[in-house]
This record gives sequence, structure tokens and C-alpha cells, in this order.
Amino acid sequence: MLYAITCLSKKNTIKNFRLFPTDKDFEIDNINTSDGTNESLGLNVFVGESGIKAHPTQKPLKLIQQVLLFASNKGDIVFNPFMGSGTTAVVAEALERKWFGIERDKKYFKLAENRIENFIKNAEKQSLCDNTTYK
Repeated sequence: MLYAITCLSKKNTIKNFRLFPTDKDFEIDNINTSDGTNESLGLNVFVGESGIKAHPTQKPLKLIQQVLLFASNKGDIVFNPFMGSGTTAVVAEALERKWFGIERDKKYFKLAENRIENFIKNAEKQSLCDNTTYK
């Protein structure tokens, strides 16, 4: 079974249409890394100066990469209403998606802002989710 997400224009016509599988159709076991495994999905998170995760609900880069590759194409717009440490924006930037997000906590907003700026500044030197260097 698939669910459809649509965006209606002002004239009530369908603007975008994409089918997404339900939980039964898309198990977490089916999300694999580039080497065909899913072992390292939880290992790569942004660490703050204290050596612990920079945000309490931070998602792994590889997980966000798989979601964006599955649900969007280059040039699409990615919206994150809860930006946290900016993981989704960094991955969207790396995958050549346009993005925008919202974060109400000033501490996390500043953290995300700095992280995104640093990624953009150093993108050609960084390997984000796998052995790919992004431009």
C-alpha cells in the first residue's frame, strides 16, 4: 500500500505528486549504506565541544541521506520544521537539494547556522556520509 503526498496550487490542481510506501512496505532493514550494509547507520552524528551529541534527538547523517535520496531529486526543496543541529540541511546541501528550516531554540539555531556555514565553506574537503566528496 502506498500513500500519496500532494501539493495543491491556488487553483486546486495537483502541483507535485510522489508515492511513499507504508511502514509495512519499507522496513528499516531495507535501508542500506553504499556497501550494502546498514551497520553504520547510527554511528556518524555531530559531536559538540563537550564530546557528546550536539543535540539530544540528532539523526545519523546516513539515515538522513537515505531518506533524502529516496524522497527527493536534485534541485528539489527540502523543508525541516525542527532543524536542531542542522543535519538535514547539511545532507540536503551535499545532495544538491534546496532547503529551508525552522528552529525556535536560539542555542540550536546558532549551532545549526555554524555547522551549515562550515560545511558549505569546506564542502569540497569533506566526506559526508560515505566515501563521496561533495562539491
